[in-house]
Amino acid sequence: MRTFGLIALGLSVGALLAIAIFLGLWGKYPILNLIEQKLSMIHTPKPPIGNLTQARDITGTWKSSLPGKGIQLYSKLANSVNTISTYKEGDMELTIDPAVNNVALCKIRYTNLKTWGVIVMPNPLGKGNVTTNVPTQNLPDEEINTQINISSSHLDFVNFAAGGVRYSMQGNYTTDIISGTITADAGGGTLKGEFHLMRVNK
Repeated sequence: MRTFGLIALGLSVGALLAIAIFLGLWGKYPILNLIEQKLSMIHTPKPPIGNLTQARDITGTWKSSLPGKGIQLYSKLANSVNTISTYKEGDMELTIDPAVNNVALCKIRYTNLKTWGVIVMPNPLGKGNVTTNVPTQNLPDEEINTQINISSSHLDFVNFAAGGVRYSMQGNYTTDIISGTITADAGGGTLKGEFHLMRVNK
């Protein structure tokens, strides 16, 4: 099983900084405001209270409602010098096994992943900061196996850890649509995201 590296860019912050400086891409990046907005709007999901009601059958395969944007992730990480804000998007496929007592095993696959963002750093030429674009990077596919607690319209994925980070993932569903959120607290920052899927087959 591959590491569920949601916040990893595939390179360290130091390497990203070196690339950005080498390319000389100075100036604010428009997506920075979107990242800030999404991080403030997406709330950490909480598990349902009380007993689960009888689940509807959601067995089968679910894929991105909009190709290339089945999952969208926003993160902001900081160290003692720099702050890096990133956006990540790609396709998500969720395969759900038949539920037993409202608990189902599932497999999550992420494909066509790409990420980009900005680094804010002290201005080497004087006062204030400079904002540097981080170029788009394609990332390897990812896969994880976990399980879901299922109610009549709610999905509570069992929290899972990867790379020392614990993720919380929940969603709501209808007969043909699943939508939800992902959140995680990492050292030096926070990651939040959304996923939107449609049923492919049962």
